[in-house]
Amino acid sequence: IAHRESSISFVVVNTALLKGEAEREAAVAHEFGHLWMKASGYPTPQPLTGPAACLTTAAEDIAGHPLIRKEMTRRGIPWLEPWVGSLTPALAAMEQFPSNQPSEPRCRALSQVSLYMDVSLNLTAGMWPVRQHFLEVMDDRYPISARVARDLLTALGSFDLSGKAAHRKALQFVFAELKSFALTIPE
Repeated sequence: IAHRESSISFVVVNTALLKGEAEREAAVAHEFGHLWMKASGYPTPQPLTGPAACLTTAAEDIAGHPLIRKEMTRRGIPWLEPWVGSLTPALAAMEQFPSNQPSEPRCRALSQVSLYMDVSLNLTAGMWPVRQHFLEVMDDRYPISARVARDLLTALGSFDLSGKAAHRKALQFVFAELKSFALTIPE
């Protein structure tokens, strides 16, 4: 978790959840990427508290992860292998679930939208040969979240996330769409 309070920023990572040095380094670099975006003047949503807190995180991740991963690549920070290493067991777990899972709680549904978009925007079949299968499994297991993600992907195609003004518009759009989706899900 990357956090900024006035002029003090810090990153908190539960390393017990991460396997190996490469995964720890990639996780820390990724979280510093969120702080890099803030320090570089990219807009971030106002943090929310309570049941809506995950809405801020999902919107920021959707709009920010492509820029963070691009910057990590530019700096020579290996992020692909550790990330794919975490997606592979997630895929195996999802494959065990039956189709058309019932509606998830709000935060989990928003996380599913964010994950679908993350894989769609930041991986190619050349980077991870089972990328399309992963998305198809998400389509099958979580059709509502996947539909929202696909709609957002289509709409985001018109935004240049690297420009700060366009990034702000994209972030506002994503936040509004996720909020509308979240309000359809009972707590």
